[in-house]
Amino acid sequence: MIPKNKIKEFKKYLEGDFENNLLDSAILNLENHHSLTFNNFSYAMREMLRILFHRLSPEKEIRKCSWYPALKEPNDKITRRQRYKYAIQGGVGDFLLKQFRLDKSIEKACTTLLKQIEVLNSFTHIEEHTYNLSVDDTKDRANQCFDAVLKVVRLIKRVRNKLFKHIITYLDKRLLNKAVMEYVENIDLIAARASVEEIKANKFINMEIDSSRVSFTVSGNTYCLLEYGNRIDIENGDDWSCYMDFDFKAPVVIKIERPFGSHMKIGKIDVNIDTFYQ
Repeated sequence: MIPKNKIKEFKKYLEGDFENNLLDSAILNLENHHSLTFNNFSYAMREMLRILFHRLSPEKEIRKCSWYPALKEPNDKITRRQRYKYAIQGGVGDFLLKQFRLDKSIEKACTTLLKQIEVLNSFTHIEEHTYNLSVDDTKDRANQCFDAVLKVVRLIKRVRNKLFKHIITYLDKRLLNKAVMEYVENIDLIAARASVEEIKANKFINMEIDSSRVSFTVSGNTYCLLEYGNRIDIENGDDWSCYMDFDFKAPVVIKIERPFGSHMKIGKIDVNIDTFYQ
């Protein structure tokens, strides 16, 4: 009943056997038609999202965010809006969001998500118009329900991607390049003396945000000076050198502290020197 391409798309947001098996069970339920087939499916999909957001937005992480006290409920209970807000921006503060001009967009997205969850809730309620549906009506309603679920995860992804782009644009590339250079070890496997003259970061992938940091993988090019010849060669003027560039990638972690980007940690840098041997 549910198109395979939509199931495949949604599975990209799931983790572990439990989440994947739950989705498989919900889909399998549609093949056994009876009076509660649609109601069971819609309930399972609503629970699917609840489980997903509890994983994406853990309570203990939400409470660590700088924006949490302003949204704190009197009973200290974590709300759906807070979970959606964390799923989008993590611990990135509202001050930075205003600089990015994303504060209103994220608030609007959270409101839209709340409305979309209400749509899902309406599917789960057993009423005369949702009970004992025909096979065709079950198919139509099930697809409407699944589309509502996809709208939720698509919206989260779309707004997060906007935030990621702003973060990368906001970062001082020169500072990032300098930080990466300081961590690159001499490429002494391919020359008597090798040094990194310049680094250019041009791609950022696997970006994640939690309550206290932003992490991603940066890749780009390292421009290296390779020098050949021993001391005698140098004295005789027989040494020689050349420039080559190599691809690199490295994990980067930035603490969510003001000024953003000043607390940066570079992990092990992988320089691909395969082209040297080609």
